Amino acid sequence: MTGDTKNSAEVVSVENLSISFTVEGRKLQVVEDLSFSIAKGEILALVGESGCGKTVSCLSLARLLPEPPASYDSGSIRFRASDGSPGENVLDMSPSRIREIRRRRLAYIFQEPSVSLNPVFTIYDQIAEVIGLRDTNDGNPEEEVASLLAQVGIPDPVSKMKCYPHELSGGMQQRAMIAMALAGKPDLLVADEPTTALDVTIQAQILDLISKIRRESSMSVLIVTHNLGIVSDMADSVIVMYAGHVVEKGPAPELISSPIHPYTRALLDAVPRFGCEPRKLSTIPGNVPSPSNYPRGCRFFGRCPLAESLGEAERAKCASSKPQLLGENGRFSRCHFSR
Repeated sequence: MTGDTKNSAEVVSVENLSISFTVEGRKLQVVEDLSFSIAKGEILALVGESGCGKTVSCLSLARLLPEPPASYDSGSIRFRASDGSPGENVLDMSPSRIREIRRRRLAYIFQEPSVSLNPVFTIYDQIAEVIGLRDTNDGNPEEEVASLLAQVGIPDPVSKMKCYPHELSGGMQQRAMIAMALAGKPDLLVADEPTTALDVTIQAQILDLISKIRRESSMSVLIVTHNLGIVSDMADSVIVMYAGHVVEKGPAPELISSPIHPYTRALLDAVPRFGCEPRKLSTIPGNVPSPSNYPRGCRFFGRCPLAESLGEAERAKCASSKPQLLGENGRFSRCHFSR
């Protein structure tokens, strides 16, 4: 699904997307040559540390980045039209057409529900507003809001929809956000770090809920996370980003069981494992480089454990030459020496 082959059932297709921000008169590229597609009913996980470009990539799907300072340097974002054609490029749309995309085609869940929910309106008011934006609204909105809250596992939904956000726990607030997203009946649900602010038990419940919604509605899902461990059981495909570009992508089971890129391996090594011998958790030394200071060659070179075992000539190649994203049979990696 994330390769270069077109799929007639794909919901959204992103091709060669590059995004920059202008900061103090200097143009900095934060996403470079990003390509992926998501099929109907597919869950695609976008993985990487903070600062890798994941959230910027997701916000670009609905042109939610402020322009300026953001600018779209190249590429296309297309939501498949009802007649099966690729559809118009979102980057070329008028403001009114973009609002239609935001209203009909996709919905977002963010990591801080307490910030995303309006504190001065009840849960009912906020979900009913989304229902009112649909082209066709059948039935009683109160009944639909209660049904949506019940669908996402909120007990006593008739009572809870009268609550203000601060009257609900963090887990219940996130469930209310998911109900609000479902109210618009979108083709694509974008979940940007949806469990970061929640405890481990609630995290598992929210992820199970997203998987359940996908199974029951065939809704496509793009989930953003820094933790490969939480997507191993739910994602169909995975894209690993580092310093603004893709370093590995492929089907989730294969990528997790046999990672190719050293960065993917390092992320997996950092995941705690139950039932194994006690050991110190692995970490990745250093930090993701800033867009203002991307290395000339491989952007992971300064932190790469594989580079430590290479010869002088090989290390020189890593330092001076940027590797290309290459692969076959759905597996792609951006590394000179790891295959």
